[in-house]
Amino acid sequence: ERLVDWETAAKIPWGVFVMIGGGICIGRAFGASHLDAELGRALGFLAAWSPWVVVPLVCLAATFATEVTSNTAVANVLMPILAAAGTMGGIDPLWLMMPAVLGVNHAFMLPVATAANAIVYGTGRVTTRQMAREGLALNLLGAAVIAAVSLWRLG
Repeated sequence: ERLVDWETAAKIPWGVFVMIGGGICIGRAFGASHLDAELGRALGFLAAWSPWVVVPLVCLAATFATEVTSNTAVANVLMPILAAAGTMGGIDPLWLMMPAVLGVNHAFMLPVATAANAIVYGTGRVTTRQMAREGLALNLLGAAVIAAVSLWRLG
């Protein structure tokens, strides 16, 4: 007996699987081609900067990157790069990776950022302009909290 018939399979949101799988593949490709190490080496200069500057910048970059692509894709691309940047710069990679991994989960500005945002937008009660305005405030507040906790916890 079949587990799934065609009628049920047609209702599965395959786009989500493709998006998540694509993010994983991109991350693996960065590792296999050693692009993550090269980008990490290029970002090694961040080790010379104050953590009070680097941690919020990394958090903001991760947060805003997820507004236009999936958080899975951003995490799969950023984590190897930030790990290499920390290693090449002679600092603990957690200084860069922790705020980034938390930041990729804060995408509140655009309907395309997450499925939850799309559902809220789909109700018709919220406009894109409203989401962007309120989402920007939430993103900035979230980044500030993540940066503060990261600096406190890692420092």
